[in-house]
Amino acid sequence: GFLDTAPFHNNVLVLPVDARQLGLSAANSDFHYTVVSYQRFEFVDVSPRMYYDAANPGIDTSGGFTGSPWYGDFNGDSIPVDFNRADASRSKALGLLLLHHNNIKGRRAEVVRFDYDLIEYKIYMPIILK
Repeated sequence: GFLDTAPFHNNVLVLPVDARQLGLSAANSDFHYTVVSYQRFEFVDVSPRMYYDAANPGIDTSGGFTGSPWYGDFNGDSIPVDFNRADASRSKALGLLLLHHNNIKGRRAEVVRFDYDLIEYKIYMPIILK
């Protein structure tokens, strides 16, 4: 099938990388990282140093499939989310970043913050069009 990710006139970008290219394996799956953003060769912002464990993500939206999780952005649909409180706490995960490739400018990135005290171990997030 065809997966339209709106590659033109868009500011949403996903850069997939094979975990082996980062030196990750089943025995060595965690790493620290920072995010640095630029606009037209000008520094904009830098995140604090963060931690991630690819083998134990804490928050998993794959729905049991391998590869990058892509979901249709249709009103009323949901995204499966497996939640492991211990792993999410270890990575200090704040929630999910949802990228809406076909939304209008200013509405392509959505942060869904999680309150660990209110979450059971498996939840389904509804998709609501904005």
